[in-house]
Amino acid sequence: MAAHTCTLAATPDQKHHVIGGFVSVAASFKVGATATDPTAVTVMLRDPDGTEASFVEGVDAECVQDSTGEFHFLALFTAAKGPGLYYVRWKGTGTVGAAAETELLVDPSTFVAP
Repeated sequence: MAAHTCTLAATPDQKHHVIGGFVSVAASFKVGATATDPTAVTVMLRDPDGTEASFVEGVDAECVQDSTGEFHFLALFTAAKGPGLYYVRWKGTGTVGAAAETELLVDPSTFVAP
């Protein structure tokens, strides 16, 4: 049986991000070496305060399919949520049962109202 995998990449590819900025986190789902669409794709975002939100591909605008097996999630870091460590989890189910997680560090702004 071929391995089901999910690999992630963040754009911009940097260690620190800023309040008010977007980060695109891309996910690639494969069965073996073949790009494959999971039956369902869910992205979870955990804020520094522990609040978790889920985004479903085909339902939520933040979770977008780019091509077969390729997706991206647009995360916006607002001043209301604040700086800190954010976690992103991608999960595919059905035809591709795979998951991957990454963390994004958001720095405070030097501006009063970023």
